[in-house]
Order: sequence, then C-alpha cells, then structure tokens
Amino acid sequence: MVRGSDLARPFNDVWNVLETYALPLNRLYRQLAKIHCKRTEMESEVFLAVAITLPNPNQQLRLLLNEADVRYYWDEGNELIAIDPHETQVDRAVYLILAELAKQSAVNVCESPLSVQA
Repeated sequence: MVRGSDLARPFNDVWNVLETYALPLNRLYRQLAKIHCKRTEMESEVFLAVAITLPNPNQQLRLLLNEADVRYYWDEGNELIAIDPHETQVDRAVYLILAELAKQSAVNVCESPLSVQA
C-alpha cells in the first residue's frame, strides 16, 4: 500500500463510465496529443467529460460520457455545436468527426483567394 492522497477520488462516481469506455479512451489517449478528462455534472447527472484540443485556436472536440450514451460537441470558443457521428464506437466516432473537420478546413483554405507573386 502506498501512502498519500487518492488521485482517483474525483473519478469515483464515474468509475463505471471509465471502465465501460476504457479501451476506446485508452486508444485516443495513446494516439492524440492534447486530450484530457474530468468529472462534471450537468442537470443533476454525473459525466466523464473528455476534451480534445484541435489545431485551430480556441477549438475543442468535447465528449460527455455516461453509462448510457456519449454526446459529442464541437466547441468553437463562443459556440457549442452538437454532433451526431452515427457511430457507436467512441474512438471511431472521434476520428470520423476529426476527418470531417479536416475536410471542412481544407475546403475553407481552397475557397480563400490565393495570392501568387511573380
């Protein structure tokens, strides 16, 4: 036994959620650089909140997980947009959303005027 503070204490009431989604969350943590989670409450319900920092400033992909379902949101800093990826696997859903955001970003870059200097 190791003496000291219980670092998992804040997650005690979402421990079942952590265990339910352990495999896909572990894959996401291993493959993505800026991802973190915390316990949060909304409408008297406890969730595991996962935030994935996106390349654009002030943007994150947010997940709210409980034992029953997962909710996905795109956080643009001043606007929270709900996303339905039509995928039951958490890690696949995240990558589908990231692919769609990358596609939209590429379209925006292509649509912006290019300046070519001779």
